[in-house]
Amino acid sequence: MAWLDVITSLGIAVPHPAAVQGYVRSHADMVESLLALARAAAVRLGSQARLSLEPYQDPELDDQYLTLYVSASERDRALLASIDQLNEEHEHLLANTSGWLVVAASFSST
Repeated sequence: MAWLDVITSLGIAVPHPAAVQGYVRSHADMVESLLALARAAAVRLGSQARLSLEPYQDPELDDQYLTLYVSASERDRALLASIDQLNEEHEHLLANTSGWLVVAASFSST
């Protein structure tokens, strides 16, 4: 899929490509919004953290969506502010699609 090639060329890991492709195939109207958000995240956050696009299944609800994880070794207020800003700036693009994508922080001690 061409959109997946764009995502990986931005340096965004896709650990479960079949699941991500299946989700996007079911919500094809979100491709342009997904690409816009991925490009913005790569530009703003790619040098500060590792990015990975993964499916998320809410364990309490029958709800699935994509998450663009921003992984860093330390909590950083500026990084968290950038994530919030990305979500706010791109929410309107996703509002008119059948799918959903969230940018979320993931911090580890490694």
